[in-house]
Amino acid sequence: MGHYTRFKIGPCEWSFKYQVPHFLIFIFDEEEFYFDEEIVDGELQYYNFLGYRTTGEAVLKKLDKYGFDFNFLEEIYREFEEDIESLYSDAIEEAPYMNCIFNYNEDYSEEEIEKYSSDKIGQISKSAYDQFFDENRSDIEIFVDFLNICSDTEKFKLFILKMAEMGASFPRGNEDSPFKPDGNDLIDNIWSFATNYILYLPPEIVKVAEFLFLLEDDFPDIVGFFFARTILSVYDSNITVEVDLSDIIEPIEDAQNMHQWIQDEILRKINLYNKTFRCLTSGDQALHQIFIKQKLSKSIVELSQISDKYEKGKNFEDFIRQLFSINPEFIFFDSNVNLKDEEIDLIYRNNSNRPFWMSFHSPQIFIECKYWQKRVEAKHFGIFEGKLIDHSNLCKIGIFISMSGFTSGFNEKLKRMGRDDHTIILISGDDIIKFLNTSIDFYDWLENLVSSSIK
Repeated sequence: MGHYTRFKIGPCEWSFKYQVPHFLIFIFDEEEFYFDEEIVDGELQYYNFLGYRTTGEAVLKKLDKYGFDFNFLEEIYREFEEDIESLYSDAIEEAPYMNCIFNYNEDYSEEEIEKYSSDKIGQISKSAYDQFFDENRSDIEIFVDFLNICSDTEKFKLFILKMAEMGASFPRGNEDSPFKPDGNDLIDNIWSFATNYILYLPPEIVKVAEFLFLLEDDFPDIVGFFFARTILSVYDSNITVEVDLSDIIEPIEDAQNMHQWIQDEILRKINLYNKTFRCLTSGDQALHQIFIKQKLSKSIVELSQISDKYEKGKNFEDFIRQLFSINPEFIFFDSNVNLKDEEIDLIYRNNSNRPFWMSFHSPQIFIECKYWQKRVEAKHFGIFEGKLIDHSNLCKIGIFISMSGFTSGFNEKLKRMGRDDHTIILISGDDIIKFLNTSIDFYDWLENLVSSSIK
Protein backbone atom coordinates (compact mmCIF):
# COMPACT_ATOMS: atom_id res chain seq x y z
CA MET A 1 0.00 0.00 0.00
CA GLY A 2 1.00 3.63 -0.31
CA HIS A 3 0.48 6.72 -2.40
CA TYR A 4 1.92 6.90 -5.90
CA THR A 5 2.67 9.23 -8.78
CA ARG A 6 1.78 7.29 -11.93
CA PHE A 7 3.64 8.19 -15.11
CA LYS A 8 2.35 6.56 -18.31
CA ILE A 9 3.36 6.45 -21.95
CA GLY A 10 0.58 4.63 -23.77
CA PRO A 11 0.18 1.24 -22.03
CA CYS A 12 3.53 1.50 -20.21
CA GLU A 13 3.44 2.69 -16.60
CA TRP A 14 6.07 3.62 -14.04
CA SER A 15 5.06 4.48 -10.46
CA PHE A 16 6.82 6.52 -7.75
CA LYS A 17 5.93 5.80 -4.14
CA TYR A 18 5.52 8.86 -1.88
CA GLN A 19 7.21 11.25 -4.33
CA VAL A 20 6.69 13.44 -7.37
CA PRO A 21 9.84 13.05 -9.52
CA HIS A 22 11.57 16.19 -10.70
CA PHE A 23 12.01 15.15 -14.33
CA LEU A 24 8.27 15.71 -14.92
CA ILE A 25 8.70 19.46 -15.37
CA PHE A 26 10.83 18.70 -18.45
CA ILE A 27 8.13 16.41 -19.83
CA PHE A 28 5.01 18.53 -19.38
CA ASP A 29 4.24 22.22 -19.87
CA GLU A 30 2.11 24.07 -17.33
CA GLU A 31 -0.71 24.54 -19.85
CA GLU A 32 -0.96 20.75 -20.26
CA PHE A 33 -2.60 20.47 -16.84
CA TYR A 34 -5.72 18.30 -16.95
CA PHE A 35 -8.24 16.91 -14.45
CA ASP A 36 -11.36 14.76 -14.42
CA GLU A 37 -13.46 15.15 -11.28
CA GLU A 38 -16.26 12.99 -9.90
CA ILE A 39 -19.12 15.18 -8.65
CA VAL A 40 -22.12 13.77 -6.77
CA ASP A 41 -25.01 16.02 -5.69
CA GLY A 42 -22.97 19.07 -6.54
CA GLU A 43 -20.04 18.07 -4.33
CA LEU A 44 -16.55 16.92 -5.34
CA GLN A 45 -16.06 13.30 -4.31
CA TYR A 46 -12.67 12.52 -5.85
CA TYR A 47 -10.57 12.99 -8.98
CA ASN A 48 -10.55 10.27 -11.61
CA PHE A 49 -7.47 12.02 -12.97
CA LEU A 50 -5.44 14.97 -11.69
CA GLY A 51 -2.21 15.83 -13.46
CA TYR A 52 -0.85 16.53 -16.91
CA ARG A 53 -1.52 15.03 -20.33
CA THR A 54 0.21 15.54 -23.68
CA THR A 55 1.45 13.67 -26.78
CA GLY A 56 4.65 11.78 -27.49
CA GLU A 57 5.56 14.28 -30.22
CA ALA A 58 5.34 17.21 -27.78
CA VAL A 59 7.49 15.38 -25.21
CA LEU A 60 10.19 14.52 -27.75
CA LYS A 61 10.45 18.18 -28.76
CA LYS A 62 10.96 19.16 -25.12
CA LEU A 63 13.56 16.46 -24.53
CA ASP A 64 15.48 17.58 -27.62
CA LYS A 65 15.26 21.19 -26.50
CA TYR A 66 16.81 20.42 -23.12
CA GLY A 67 19.46 18.03 -24.49
CA PHE A 68 17.97 14.80 -23.14
CA ASP A 69 18.68 12.86 -26.34
CA PHE A 70 20.34 9.49 -26.95
CA ASN A 71 23.82 11.05 -26.64
CA PHE A 72 22.85 12.09 -23.11
CA LEU A 73 21.69 8.55 -22.32
CA GLU A 74 24.93 7.07 -23.69
CA GLU A 75 27.02 9.44 -21.54
CA ILE A 76 25.12 8.53 -18.38
CA TYR A 77 25.35 4.83 -19.20
CA ARG A 78 29.14 5.05 -19.62
CA GLU A 79 29.44 6.66 -16.19
CA PHE A 80 28.19 3.42 -14.63
CA GLU A 81 29.94 0.90 -16.88
CA GLU A 82 32.06 -0.60 -14.09
CA ASP A 83 29.03 -1.12 -11.85
CA ILE A 84 27.01 -2.56 -14.73
CA GLU A 85 29.74 -5.05 -15.64
CA SER A 86 30.01 -6.11 -11.99
CA LEU A 87 26.24 -6.62 -11.69
CA TYR A 88 26.20 -8.59 -14.93
CA SER A 89 29.09 -10.81 -13.84
CA ASP A 90 27.40 -11.55 -10.52
CA ALA A 91 24.11 -12.32 -12.26
CA ILE A 92 25.83 -14.65 -14.73
CA GLU A 93 27.43 -16.57 -11.86
CA GLU A 94 24.06 -17.06 -10.17
CA ALA A 95 22.17 -17.67 -13.42
CA PRO A 96 22.59 -21.46 -13.70
CA TYR A 97 21.14 -21.95 -10.21
CA MET A 98 18.26 -19.51 -10.78
CA ASN A 99 17.62 -20.87 -14.26
CA CYS A 100 17.26 -24.45 -13.03
CA ILE A 101 14.78 -23.31 -10.40
CA PHE A 102 12.88 -20.96 -12.73
CA ASN A 103 12.67 -23.27 -15.73
CA TYR A 104 12.42 -26.66 -14.13
CA ASN A 105 11.52 -26.12 -10.46
CA GLU A 106 13.67 -29.11 -9.57
CA ASP A 107 16.66 -29.78 -7.35
CA TYR A 108 19.97 -30.28 -9.10
CA SER A 109 23.32 -31.38 -7.76
CA GLU A 110 26.29 -28.99 -7.77
CA GLU A 111 27.92 -31.08 -10.52
CA GLU A 112 24.83 -30.93 -12.75
CA ILE A 113 24.51 -27.16 -12.33
CA GLU A 114 28.21 -26.62 -13.06
CA LYS A 115 27.90 -28.65 -16.27
CA TYR A 116 24.78 -26.71 -17.20
CA SER A 117 26.67 -23.48 -16.52
CA SER A 118 29.65 -24.37 -18.69
CA ASP A 119 27.32 -25.37 -21.54
CA LYS A 120 25.30 -22.15 -21.47
CA ILE A 121 27.46 -19.23 -20.30
CA GLY A 122 29.07 -17.32 -23.10
CA GLN A 123 27.10 -18.96 -25.92
CA ILE A 124 24.66 -16.05 -26.28
CA SER A 125 25.50 -12.92 -28.23
CA LYS A 126 23.50 -10.56 -30.38
CA SER A 127 24.88 -12.39 -33.43
CA ALA A 128 22.74 -15.36 -32.37
CA TYR A 129 19.77 -13.04 -32.82
CA ASP A 130 20.96 -11.39 -36.05
CA GLN A 131 17.45 -11.43 -37.49
CA PHE A 132 16.40 -9.03 -34.72
CA PHE A 133 19.49 -6.84 -34.11
CA ASP A 134 21.87 -4.99 -36.40
CA GLU A 135 25.63 -5.18 -35.93
CA ASN A 136 27.73 -2.29 -34.57
CA ARG A 137 24.99 -0.90 -32.36
CA SER A 138 25.50 0.29 -28.82
CA ASP A 139 23.98 -1.41 -25.77
CA ILE A 140 21.26 1.22 -25.56
CA GLU A 141 20.40 0.96 -29.27
CA ILE A 142 20.08 -2.82 -28.94
CA PHE A 143 17.91 -2.33 -25.86
CA VAL A 144 15.60 -0.02 -27.84
CA ASP A 145 15.41 -2.68 -30.56
CA PHE A 146 14.37 -5.11 -27.82
CA LEU A 147 11.64 -2.71 -26.65
CA ASN A 148 10.35 -2.56 -30.21
CA ILE A 149 10.15 -6.35 -30.25
CA CYS A 150 8.33 -6.42 -26.90
CA SER A 151 5.76 -3.89 -28.10
CA ASP A 152 4.85 -5.96 -31.16
CA THR A 153 2.97 -9.19 -30.38
CA GLU A 154 4.03 -11.01 -33.56
CA LYS A 155 7.68 -9.98 -33.27
CA PHE A 156 7.74 -11.03 -29.63
CA LYS A 157 6.35 -14.47 -30.52
CA LEU A 158 9.20 -14.94 -33.02
CA PHE A 159 11.68 -13.76 -30.41
CA ILE A 160 10.33 -16.28 -27.87
CA LEU A 161 10.69 -19.04 -30.47
CA LYS A 162 14.32 -18.02 -31.00
CA MET A 163 14.92 -18.11 -27.23
CA ALA A 164 13.43 -21.60 -27.17
CA GLU A 165 15.86 -22.62 -29.93
CA MET A 166 18.68 -21.38 -27.68
CA GLY A 167 17.40 -23.63 -24.88
CA ALA A 168 15.01 -21.45 -22.91
CA SER A 169 11.82 -23.04 -21.66
CA PHE A 170 8.63 -21.53 -20.30
CA PRO A 171 7.13 -24.30 -18.17
CA ARG A 172 4.74 -22.02 -16.36
CA GLY A 173 3.34 -20.47 -19.52
CA ASN A 174 5.36 -17.37 -18.79
CA GLU A 175 5.61 -16.19 -22.38
CA ASP A 176 4.17 -12.73 -21.88
CA SER A 177 5.99 -9.65 -23.11
CA PRO A 178 7.38 -7.28 -20.46
CA PHE A 179 4.87 -4.81 -21.94
CA LYS A 180 1.94 -6.86 -20.64
CA PRO A 181 -0.67 -4.64 -18.92
CA ASP A 182 -0.52 -6.42 -15.54
CA GLY A 183 -0.43 -3.34 -13.31
CA ASN A 184 3.29 -3.72 -12.64
CA ASP A 185 5.96 -1.19 -13.58
CA LEU A 186 7.48 -1.69 -17.02
CA ILE A 187 10.99 -1.36 -15.60
CA ASP A 188 10.31 -4.12 -13.04
CA ASN A 189 8.87 -6.33 -15.78
CA ILE A 190 11.89 -5.80 -18.06
CA TRP A 191 14.38 -6.44 -15.26
CA SER A 192 12.56 -9.62 -14.19
CA PHE A 193 12.43 -10.90 -17.77
CA ALA A 194 16.12 -10.09 -18.38
CA THR A 195 17.38 -11.70 -15.17
CA ASN A 196 15.13 -14.77 -15.44
CA TYR A 197 16.37 -15.47 -18.97
CA ILE A 198 19.89 -14.06 -18.70
CA LEU A 199 21.43 -17.17 -20.28
CA TYR A 200 19.28 -16.78 -23.39
CA LEU A 201 19.44 -13.05 -24.08
CA PRO A 202 22.14 -10.90 -25.68
CA PRO A 203 24.28 -9.43 -22.86
CA GLU A 204 23.51 -5.87 -24.00
CA ILE A 205 19.82 -6.25 -23.09
CA VAL A 206 20.58 -7.61 -19.64
CA LYS A 207 23.20 -4.93 -18.94
CA VAL A 208 20.81 -2.06 -19.70
CA ALA A 209 18.13 -3.72 -17.56
CA GLU A 210 20.69 -3.94 -14.72
CA PHE A 211 21.56 -0.27 -15.32
CA LEU A 212 17.92 0.76 -14.85
CA PHE A 213 17.60 -1.38 -11.74
CA LEU A 214 20.84 0.11 -10.35
CA LEU A 215 19.68 3.72 -10.79
CA GLU A 216 15.99 3.39 -10.02
CA ASP A 217 16.19 4.14 -6.28
CA ASP A 218 19.05 6.65 -6.14
CA PHE A 219 18.59 8.43 -9.50
CA PRO A 220 14.89 8.17 -10.39
CA ASP A 221 14.98 11.31 -12.52
CA ILE A 222 17.70 9.92 -14.77
CA VAL A 223 15.73 6.70 -15.14
CA GLY A 224 12.68 8.84 -15.91
CA PHE A 225 14.44 10.53 -18.82
CA PHE A 226 15.67 7.13 -20.01
CA PHE A 227 12.18 5.66 -19.72
CA ALA A 228 10.60 8.53 -21.67
CA ARG A 229 13.19 8.70 -24.43
CA THR A 230 13.41 4.99 -25.13
CA ILE A 231 9.70 4.17 -24.92
CA LEU A 232 8.78 7.14 -27.12
CA SER A 233 11.12 5.78 -29.79
CA VAL A 234 8.95 2.67 -29.90
CA TYR A 235 5.47 4.14 -30.23
CA ASP A 236 3.72 6.47 -32.66
CA SER A 237 4.32 10.17 -32.00
CA ASN A 238 0.61 10.73 -31.25
CA ILE A 239 0.62 8.38 -28.27
CA THR A 240 -0.70 9.82 -24.99
CA VAL A 241 1.81 10.71 -22.27
CA GLU A 242 0.39 11.52 -18.85
CA VAL A 243 1.14 11.76 -15.16
CA ASP A 244 -1.64 11.19 -12.63
CA LEU A 245 -1.08 12.91 -9.27
CA SER A 246 -4.53 12.21 -7.82
CA ASP A 247 -3.25 9.54 -5.42
CA ILE A 248 -0.45 11.69 -3.97
CA ILE A 249 -1.64 15.34 -4.16
CA GLU A 250 -4.98 16.50 -2.80
CA PRO A 251 -5.37 20.26 -3.39
CA ILE A 252 -5.82 20.92 -7.07
CA GLU A 253 -3.77 24.10 -6.62
CA ASP A 254 -0.68 22.05 -5.62
CA ALA A 255 -0.97 19.99 -8.79
CA GLN A 256 -1.40 23.12 -10.91
CA ASN A 257 1.72 24.66 -9.31
CA MET A 258 3.84 21.52 -9.76
CA HIS A 259 6.41 23.25 -11.98
CA GLN A 260 7.09 26.01 -9.47
CA TRP A 261 7.57 23.88 -6.37
CA ILE A 262 9.66 21.28 -8.22
CA GLN A 263 11.93 24.07 -9.51
CA ASP A 264 12.27 25.35 -5.93
CA GLU A 265 13.18 21.84 -4.72
CA ILE A 266 15.79 21.39 -7.47
CA LEU A 267 17.43 24.75 -6.72
CA ARG A 268 17.47 24.01 -3.01
CA LYS A 269 19.07 20.63 -3.63
CA ILE A 270 21.72 22.12 -5.97
CA ASN A 271 22.60 24.81 -3.42
CA LEU A 272 22.90 22.27 -0.61
CA TYR A 273 25.10 19.95 -2.67
CA ASN A 274 27.32 22.83 -3.78
CA LYS A 275 27.81 23.91 -0.19
CA THR A 276 28.35 20.39 1.12
CA PHE A 277 30.63 19.08 -1.63
CA ARG A 278 32.38 22.31 -2.58
CA CYS A 279 35.75 20.59 -2.29
CA LEU A 280 34.89 18.33 -5.24
CA THR A 281 33.78 21.18 -7.50
CA SER A 282 35.33 24.60 -7.87
CA GLY A 283 36.39 24.90 -4.25
CA ASP A 284 39.35 22.56 -4.47
CA GLN A 285 40.59 21.88 -7.98
CA ALA A 286 43.61 20.00 -6.64
CA LEU A 287 41.42 17.44 -4.87
CA HIS A 288 39.31 17.07 -7.98
CA GLN A 289 42.45 16.33 -10.03
CA ILE A 290 43.59 13.69 -7.55
CA PHE A 291 40.20 11.96 -7.74
CA ILE A 292 40.16 11.91 -11.57
CA LYS A 293 43.79 10.75 -11.76
CA GLN A 294 43.07 7.79 -9.49
CA LYS A 295 40.07 6.82 -11.60
CA LEU A 296 42.01 7.13 -14.87
CA SER A 297 44.98 5.14 -13.56
CA LYS A 298 42.65 2.18 -13.15
CA SER A 299 40.95 2.80 -16.51
CA ILE A 300 44.21 2.87 -18.48
CA VAL A 301 45.04 -0.64 -17.30
CA GLU A 302 41.59 -1.89 -18.30
CA LEU A 303 41.97 -0.25 -21.72
CA SER A 304 45.13 -2.23 -22.45
CA GLN A 305 43.22 -5.48 -21.89
CA ILE A 306 40.52 -4.83 -24.51
CA SER A 307 41.14 -6.88 -27.67
CA ASP A 308 38.32 -5.63 -29.91
CA LYS A 309 39.60 -2.65 -31.94
CA TYR A 310 36.25 -0.87 -32.19
CA GLU A 311 35.55 -1.23 -28.47
CA LYS A 312 39.08 -0.13 -27.56
CA GLY A 313 38.82 2.98 -29.74
CA LYS A 314 35.43 3.92 -28.31
CA ASN A 315 36.63 3.42 -24.72
CA PHE A 316 39.82 5.37 -25.41
CA GLU A 317 37.78 8.39 -26.55
CA ASP A 318 35.77 8.14 -23.32
CA PHE A 319 39.04 7.97 -21.39
CA ILE A 320 40.31 11.17 -23.05
CA ARG A 321 37.02 12.91 -22.27
CA GLN A 322 37.49 12.05 -18.59
CA LEU A 323 41.08 13.26 -18.76
CA PHE A 324 40.05 16.64 -20.14
CA SER A 325 37.22 16.95 -17.62
CA ILE A 326 39.95 17.88 -15.12
CA ASN A 327 40.08 21.27 -16.83
CA PRO A 328 36.71 23.02 -16.34
CA GLU A 329 37.60 25.68 -18.90
CA PHE A 330 37.81 23.20 -21.79
CA ILE A 331 34.14 22.38 -22.31
CA PHE A 332 33.17 19.24 -24.23
CA PHE A 333 31.13 20.12 -27.31
CA ASP A 334 30.71 17.00 -29.47
CA SER A 335 32.25 13.67 -30.52
CA ASN A 336 32.67 11.73 -33.79
CA VAL A 337 31.59 14.76 -35.81
CA ASN A 338 31.26 14.16 -39.55
CA LEU A 339 32.06 17.22 -41.64
CA LYS A 340 31.94 16.53 -45.39
CA ASP A 341 34.47 13.69 -45.81
CA GLU A 342 36.16 14.28 -42.42
CA GLU A 343 35.51 12.97 -38.95
CA ILE A 344 36.69 14.74 -35.80
CA ASP A 345 36.92 12.50 -32.72
CA LEU A 346 36.38 15.17 -30.06
CA ILE A 347 35.62 18.89 -30.17
CA TYR A 348 36.05 21.17 -27.15
CA ARG A 349 35.17 24.82 -26.60
CA ASN A 350 38.16 26.80 -25.37
CA ASN A 351 36.75 28.98 -22.58
CA SER A 352 40.07 29.48 -20.82
CA ASN A 353 40.84 32.98 -19.58
CA ARG A 354 44.51 32.15 -19.07
CA PRO A 355 46.67 34.36 -21.29
CA PHE A 356 48.54 31.29 -22.57
CA TRP A 357 45.42 29.83 -24.20
CA MET A 358 43.85 33.13 -25.17
CA SER A 359 46.92 33.95 -27.27
CA PHE A 360 46.05 31.20 -29.76
CA HIS A 361 42.71 32.86 -30.69
CA SER A 362 41.14 29.41 -31.00
CA PRO A 363 37.49 29.18 -29.85
CA GLN A 364 37.54 25.43 -30.46
CA ILE A 365 40.04 22.61 -29.97
CA PHE A 366 40.03 19.47 -32.15
CA ILE A 367 41.28 16.21 -30.63
CA GLU A 368 42.29 13.07 -32.53
CA CYS A 369 42.48 9.81 -30.52
CA LYS A 370 44.44 6.74 -31.63
CA TYR A 371 44.99 3.56 -29.63
CA TRP A 372 46.92 1.51 -32.16
CA GLN A 373 49.60 -1.13 -31.65
CA LYS A 374 52.01 0.75 -33.92
CA ARG A 375 53.17 4.35 -33.77
CA VAL A 376 51.20 6.81 -35.90
CA GLU A 377 52.87 7.52 -39.24
CA ALA A 378 53.48 10.83 -41.00
CA LYS A 379 50.56 10.55 -43.46
CA HIS A 380 48.11 10.94 -40.56
CA PHE A 381 49.69 14.27 -39.67
CA GLY A 382 48.62 15.74 -43.01
CA ILE A 383 45.07 14.43 -42.63
CA PHE A 384 44.69 15.97 -39.17
CA GLU A 385 46.35 19.23 -40.21
CA GLY A 386 43.89 19.43 -43.11
CA LYS A 387 40.98 19.36 -40.66
CA LEU A 388 42.46 22.36 -38.82
CA ILE A 389 43.05 24.26 -42.04
CA ASP A 390 39.50 23.59 -43.26
CA HIS A 391 38.08 25.05 -40.03
CA SER A 392 40.72 27.66 -39.25
CA ASN A 393 38.09 30.33 -38.58
CA LEU A 394 37.13 28.51 -35.36
CA CYS A 395 39.99 26.13 -34.59
CA LYS A 396 43.71 26.84 -34.49
CA ILE A 397 44.64 24.22 -31.85
CA GLY A 398 44.70 20.50 -32.58
CA ILE A 399 45.67 17.80 -30.09
CA PHE A 400 46.80 14.45 -31.53
CA ILE A 401 46.84 11.67 -28.93
CA SER A 402 48.47 8.31 -29.69
CA MET A 403 49.01 5.71 -26.98
CA SER A 404 51.80 4.09 -29.01
CA GLY A 405 53.50 7.38 -29.86
CA PHE A 406 54.57 8.79 -33.23
CA THR A 407 57.13 7.91 -35.91
CA SER A 408 60.14 10.15 -36.58
CA GLY A 409 58.50 11.16 -39.86
CA PHE A 410 55.46 12.41 -37.98
CA ASN A 411 57.65 14.49 -35.67
CA GLU A 412 59.55 15.87 -38.65
CA LYS A 413 56.26 17.05 -40.17
CA LEU A 414 55.47 18.81 -36.92
CA LYS A 415 58.80 20.70 -36.96
CA ARG A 416 58.14 21.99 -40.49
CA MET A 417 54.76 23.33 -39.48
CA GLY A 418 56.14 26.13 -37.29
CA ARG A 419 55.35 28.95 -39.74
CA ASP A 420 51.65 28.07 -40.10
CA ASP A 421 48.74 29.72 -38.32
CA HIS A 422 47.81 26.71 -36.20
CA THR A 423 49.36 24.53 -33.53
CA ILE A 424 49.32 20.75 -33.19
CA ILE A 425 50.08 19.27 -29.78
CA LEU A 426 51.31 15.67 -29.56
CA ILE A 427 50.43 13.52 -26.55
CA SER A 428 51.74 9.97 -26.28
CA GLY A 429 50.76 7.18 -23.91
CA ASP A 430 53.98 7.82 -21.98
CA ASP A 431 52.96 11.47 -21.52
CA ILE A 432 49.58 10.40 -20.11
CA ILE A 433 51.09 7.82 -17.74
CA LYS A 434 53.61 10.38 -16.52
CA PHE A 435 50.82 12.84 -15.79
CA LEU A 436 48.76 10.25 -13.91
CA ASN A 437 51.71 9.11 -11.80
CA THR A 438 52.96 12.55 -10.73
CA SER A 439 51.51 15.52 -8.88
CA ILE A 440 51.89 17.87 -11.86
CA ASP A 441 48.90 20.14 -12.47
CA PHE A 442 46.85 19.55 -15.64
CA TYR A 443 47.44 23.09 -16.92
CA ASP A 444 51.19 22.86 -16.37
CA TRP A 445 51.36 19.43 -18.00
CA LEU A 446 49.43 20.46 -21.11
CA GLU A 447 51.14 23.83 -21.48
CA ASN A 448 54.54 22.11 -21.26
CA LEU A 449 53.49 19.80 -24.10
CA VAL A 450 52.34 22.82 -26.15
CA SER A 451 55.67 24.53 -25.60
CA SER A 452 57.50 21.37 -26.71
CA SER A 453 55.42 21.27 -29.90
CA ILE A 454 56.27 24.82 -30.99
CA LYS A 455 60.02 24.85 -30.23
